[in-house]
Amino acid sequence: MRFLGVGPGIYRDCENAAERAVRISEVYEPSPDTFAAYDHAYSRYVRAYESLAAGGFFDFNKEDDE
Repeated sequence: MRFLGVGPGIYRDCENAAERAVRISEVYEPSPDTFAAYDHAYSRYVRAYESLAAGGFFDFNKEDDE
């Protein structure tokens, strides 16, 4: 990842850019009580994504009239 300000010297390097540009305002801790529900939902998402990807749904480089 490159930051726009690194090239012109606004930031010393990418790490310096991140230190200066990112501020963490809150930290969220996962709840063990909801882990199973989120894990199940995520596995459904992965299966759906893989199915769509296998069918070429995300291949945006194809010509429209193929």
